[in-house]
Amino acid sequence: MLPDVSVVIPVYGQSDLVLRLVDSIKDSPRLGEIILINDNSPEIDTTVLKTIEGVRYYENVSNQGFVDSVRRGVKKSINSYILILNSDTEAKHKHCIERMAENLDEGVS
Repeated sequence: MLPDVSVVIPVYGQSDLVLRLVDSIKDSPRLGEIILINDNSPEIDTTVLKTIEGVRYYENVSNQGFVDSVRRGVKKSINSYILILNSDTEAKHKHCIERMAENLDEGVS
């Protein structure tokens, strides 16, 4: 199966958790892109987040809140499926993105 899942991650603080999350999903075969939306967090290390390989990084000019950051990420996505994750999430199962996409492929809700 081709990569067809966009993961949108709104970010406010907690750079270390964001890095852990990205590391836990980055090797998923169905992962097409990871989109980070920094919601103008003053305590984020943007230098690190901007240079993560395979990540599309965007920064809000002012704090827009969770919903608007998600909306911006969804608009930037290019894949069939979109998975929205909180920045403090960590994938514990190696194939979680594949399983989610397979259920959607089959029409299971």
